[in-house]
Amino acid sequence: MNTGDRVEIYKGRKNTPGTQGELFWMRRESYGFYGSGVNPLREVTRVGVRLDDSTVAWDYLSNCRAVEKVSETV
Repeated sequence: MNTGDRVEIYKGRKNTPGTQGELFWMRRESYGFYGSGVNPLREVTRVGVRLDDSTVAWDYLSNCRAVEKVSETV
């Protein structure tokens, strides 16, 4: 998935499953000892989804799936 794609948040606890919108922001984060990047124990990708009513939902990429791909992955 890339920014501009239409996605559905299909699981998770903060957003209602079935919520759809445009993926507009992505950032990879590492969690570990002594701050980010040092001995990372877990790496996740956070995303921002702009919903149809212009509000924004924040979630993990693993909680989303593509509904309509606008861009091609290079």
